[in-house]
Amino acid sequence: MVFVGSAEGLHQFQPDSLPCLEELQFRSAFTDTDIAYLLSVCSSTLKVFESRAMRRTEEFCCKDSSFPALESVNLSLCDRLSDKGLVPLIKQSRIIALNVHRTSVT
Repeated sequence: MVFVGSAEGLHQFQPDSLPCLEELQFRSAFTDTDIAYLLSVCSSTLKVFESRAMRRTEEFCCKDSSFPALESVNLSLCDRLSDKGLVPLIKQSRIIALNVHRTSVT
């Protein structure tokens, strides 16, 4: 299952209520809070996360969530992303593909 929708429709979902959601791709004006909320409803099954070329900050990584199925992350061109935001995500998952091109990650 892939989520396609607007930020306004996000909050209809309860935490862990999208057990089949495996892929998230953001291409619109979702806030860090919106992304964190959506990640909380699918953290156990999410395999692919992409938020390319968006002005993400450190907070979207949901430090309190675990992503045991996460395999692929594309955060290229997220110029506000640094080690502080990425390290907690990496420690909580089994990522095999990571794209952080043109970010502040060292």
